[in-house]
Amino acid sequence: MLRWYDRSGQVLKTLGEPEYSSGPRLDSRETRVLVSLFNPRTHAGDVWSLDLEHGTRRRESFHDRPGGNWSTWTPSGERIVYSVLLGTHIEIFIKNTGSSDNGRMLQTGLDGSKIISDVSPDGNSILYQYGTDTGTETPLYGQSLIDGKPFLVGPSPEDELPRLSPDGGWVAMPSNESGSVEIVVRPFGRSPSGSIQVSFGGGHDPRWSRDGRELFYRTSDWHVVVVPVIDLKQHRFGKPVTLFRLSEGAEYDVVSGKRFLVSEPVGSPTAPLFVIANWKPEPPKSE
Repeated sequence: MLRWYDRSGQVLKTLGEPEYSSGPRLDSRETRVLVSLFNPRTHAGDVWSLDLEHGTRRRESFHDRPGGNWSTWTPSGERIVYSVLLGTHIEIFIKNTGSSDNGRMLQTGLDGSKIISDVSPDGNSILYQYGTDTGTETPLYGQSLIDGKPFLVGPSPEDELPRLSPDGGWVAMPSNESGSVEIVVRPFGRSPSGSIQVSFGGGHDPRWSRDGRELFYRTSDWHVVVVPVIDLKQHRFGKPVTLFRLSEGAEYDVVSGKRFLVSEPVGSPTAPLFVIANWKPEPPKSE
């Protein structure tokens, strides 16, 4: 179920009927949102775009695959970048918004699963997690959509997706370098130089305000916290302030900083087991 909340945690509006959705991603004007709508029994689904002003919706991908979908807008909102499970790997696609096709697969040169996290404000680069198997950490890569090769940004906890700052120069990302998962900010580039921790007591799901003056995150006990951004270049941040508490398992997104779009659980969906036949493990790598 999708709802708008204000900064104090008051419900402003409930959008549509309860349904199983995940991964809400607002566009830059807060007029549309991308979500993954899925069947609660099979967990198969696709990316849809919802018009928040008129209450209409449009299917954006047509894979009907289990395993979840991750998606984001390009800055203009004219294209969508999303990840979907194909075979045993998750691949990244890019497509025109509203077209009736799946778009084209992006070639990264990396053989493994790629989960899209963000697109740079100029629309020329992407940020994504890359992994060949499960683990506690997953490498985070950046890559130019024009002519670039992937470059390592740093390790990130599995299933924890970062966000690029509005100026494209910084990454807010969960990190367990301190021993627990906290939000850190580091430069986005081929030679990142260190990071600064901005959350304390647990940090997940970072979000920047559109003007870059605030950074939001979720605590481990499901509270939304805001951190004033004083000077990014000097790594100066204000004191974290707790705003309101999300229901457990909820996901959120924010753009203006004035209101929050929250996807709340509508039950406890169960799914059948999936069996992969004729699977062969990769041979062990030589030391």
